[in-house]
This record gives sequence, structure tokens and C-alpha cells, in this order.
Amino acid sequence: MFQKINKRLKNRKGFTLVELIVVIAVLGILASIAVPKFGGFTDKAKNAADEQLKAIIEKSVTLSFVSNDFTVAENGGTITIKNGTGDNKTLQYQVTGITTNNVTGNGDESTKFTELMNDLIDNKTLLQNHDNIYIQIDKNGNITNSEFNGNN
Repeated sequence: MFQKINKRLKNRKGFTLVELIVVIAVLGILASIAVPKFGGFTDKAKNAADEQLKAIIEKSVTLSFVSNDFTVAENGGTITIKNGTGDNKTLQYQVTGITTNNVTGNGDESTKFTELMNDLIDNKTLLQNHDNIYIQIDKNGNITNSEFNGNN
């Protein structure tokens, strides 16, 4: 009797439809468990990239102030950084209470400050997951506040 069963098993080739369906069902269950766990990685990566960009901008602002590339008004100044729109896909800086020094070119202080920062920061780097960065700076060049505004 065992010889007949053994012979039948040896002649059997491939998988039955039921076996294939079971394997596909198990893979589907595993995928439904794994996909949500990996889904948050892109948001975490974008947030980490924005944090790094903010740190780079803060260091560049400090370096520029120490290098006397700009001065800050007596009551302090603000810098708002956002992504450019349209064909201008670079970071754009809007400043108040800041006067640039040694920056040639036409335009208001925001335009000159953007040129200054683009010399220090890769101008292809953009915010990934936030709308803008808001930085407050005192008259001595110390950053008193730095935060993200919008999205997340």
C-alpha cells in the first residue's frame, strides 16, 4: 500500500490550484501587514530632509551675519523661506529688518538676500513637506526662533 502511495507522489508534478490559492492568500495577508508599516517612511524622510535644510539655512544665516554680509535692524529681523513657483524652482527668501552688504545687483533686500543665500546653499534643494520656514533673528545675529509653517 505504501508503495502505491509513494509511486503516486513521485509521479505528481506541479501544484494543485488549491495550493496556489493558499500561497497567494498567505502572501496577500503578509503584504497587508507589511505595507502600512513601511508607508510612513516617505513622510518621515521628507520631514527629516526639511529639518536638515532648516539647520543648513540657520548655519548659513549665522555665517553670513558673522561675515558681515548683512545687518539686522535694532528691533530684529525675520526671514521667511519658501519654494519658488513656476519656472523658478529655487528657495525664495522674504526678509524684513535685514539689510544686505556687499551684494551687487538690482532688486529689493529680499532679492539680494536670496542671491546671498543661493551662493551658500544648493539652489536645487527645496522644502519637501512644509510650506515655509520662519526665522527670527536679533540685532546681534542670534536666531531667536526658527519653525516650520504650513503642511507637515
